Parts: sequence; structure tokens; C-alpha cells
Amino acid sequence: MIVEDRLDGKSVANIATEYGMSERWVYNILKEKGVSVSRAKRQHLAPNAASTPVSPLHKLIGQRLYEHYFVECSLTRAEASESLSMAPSVLKRTERGTRELTLTDLQKIAGFMKIDLKELVHEHD
Repeated sequence: MIVEDRLDGKSVANIATEYGMSERWVYNILKEKGVSVSRAKRQHLAPNAASTPVSPLHKLIGQRLYEHYFVECSLTRAEASESLSMAPSVLKRTERGTRELTLTDLQKIAGFMKIDLKELVHEHD
């Protein structure tokens, strides 16, 4: 989860806080797993760049996912993220459509929702 959080853009400081560890410990874990970690300041995103959906389809998939776990299954984000094996922050960005999705992500989401991958990515309700 630590590596996934870092690859998804979460800062080492935020990861350390979330998992109750020192930043040094997080750096060591990432280094051990072969994840390059720069201690330089990250470039700041343009205003609202992080809240802009990648595409209308990304936004639609996120809405469908949210409706499934929250409305249909009455799960919390924490429960859904555990079932999907993704950090709550990653799930939140997925719901908003602001996160690029891999084929593996789409397969996990479709499996979680118990629907076919083709149904998940179909743009018309």
C-alpha cells in the first residue's frame, strides 16, 4: 500500500502520517522496493488540475463505483477500498474520475461490482 500510495502521487510526509511511521522509515521501504524517491519539492499543479476528471468516461466509472458501494451495498469508503485493495485516497480520486485507470484497476472494479468489464466501460446507461 505504501508503494501504491507513493506511485499515486502521495507525499512521503502524508504516507508517514497515515501509517504512523517516520518519513525515514517510509523512504527506506520505498528504496527497498525499488521506488525512486526524490526529496526535492514537487511541482505544484495548476489550480483545479487535481479536481478535473481525466475524461467523461473516468467520471462515469467513478460515479458507478460510488453508487455501487455506497448506495447499493451500504459500504463505507474504507470498507470498499479494503475490498478493492486500494488506499481510500486512491478510491476517492477514482470516484471523482481524476485518476488514470489501468486495465488491472478496471478489472478489480468490475469484479467488485460483479459486472462484466464491457458493462463497466459502456458509456450509455
